[in-house]
Amino acid sequence: VKDLRDAVRNLGKPDGPPLPDFADVMEEKKYKEALRKFRQALAETDDGELEGYARGDQSTFDPILYRELANTDFEFRLALAWAYSHTEREEDVPKAVNLALSLVAPPLGAEDDTAEWWRARMIQVRTYMGAADRKIAAGGGSAEATDWLERAGKVLTGLSAGYPDMGESAIKGNFKRWEKLLDELNQLRQKAGMIPVDVTLVPPKLSANTAGQPEDGDE
Repeated sequence: VKDLRDAVRNLGKPDGPPLPDFADVMEEKKYKEALRKFRQALAETDDGELEGYARGDQSTFDPILYRELANTDFEFRLALAWAYSHTEREEDVPKAVNLALSLVAPPLGAEDDTAEWWRARMIQVRTYMGAADRKIAAGGGSAEATDWLERAGKVLTGLSAGYPDMGESAIKGNFKRWEKLLDELNQLRQKAGMIPVDVTLVPPKLSANTAGQPEDGDE
């Protein structure tokens, strides 16, 4: 983990790995901006989570996913993530997770607290929950189920702390969707012998002219 942090921090510096050569100035600017955002995301990630990636706990490089992801259009990736999250196939879980993360994190993620960002967050949490539910239903893999449910709980806890209205200002009715999701998550955690997520969602008070656009059903 320390080596990873050092390599990213020193990239492009005299004592670190060189930056790629760019023929186009705009491409170089895009690359440096993406690198800046990646460094920021890395700084906000704790060592434990980075160790999980290093061990391959999260997922490994998937050439099929990379080929499909060659189309970086946001709506395309959102639709593909949703599709992967609903196949109920174990091999599609890391694809759904990686795509969901690409939708919310730099450099390809949506702007925070927008309708697109909240839809991606919903897919992310439901993917974690779906993976856990299948492990529980199979009667085994309790440690893996617990891991997925812990991830879902962390995301929901973070969202509720940073955005108390749970995206209601971006998507009308979003608060109730997340309230329902929290209930479903705690039911799964109960099945896995875990305590409920320590989150209390307080309904926002929004006037009709400040609420977001209505959404056609849950993700």
